[in-house]
Amino acid sequence: MLAFTTEELYGYRIYGGSTMRQAYTPKMLSCIEISRQLYRDISERYPDLEAAAASRAFSVNRCVYFQLPRERKEERLKVWDEMAKYRKTVISDPKARKRERLAALLSYAGPGAFHLLSGLYRRWQMRA
Repeated sequence: MLAFTTEELYGYRIYGGSTMRQAYTPKMLSCIEISRQLYRDISERYPDLEAAAASRAFSVNRCVYFQLPRERKEERLKVWDEMAKYRKTVISDPKARKRERLAALLSYAGPGAFHLLSGLYRRWQMRA
């Protein structure tokens, strides 16, 4: 299908076999470094896109965090700390996805509450 528009849009494809769609593997932690580097590169080269880059980096970290098994406490803490770097920017960005803004806000409650509240939100969203 082909469509034309004068609006500036962004889109991406979700592949079922992508790293982020699989069960946890240690390889997923590479996503954290990649998102960090993308954030740095975009912030330096395109400062007007810094908030969008922060939102994406937060999202990647959030996804990895939820896939990390609870017993991998050291990795979870590293991902949590990385996620915390972006949350203030995500909350204050009116163009960020509402889901990411809510997740960033919930993250201020701490890892335990964040995990619990996010789980409740996912269940509520499935019913809606």
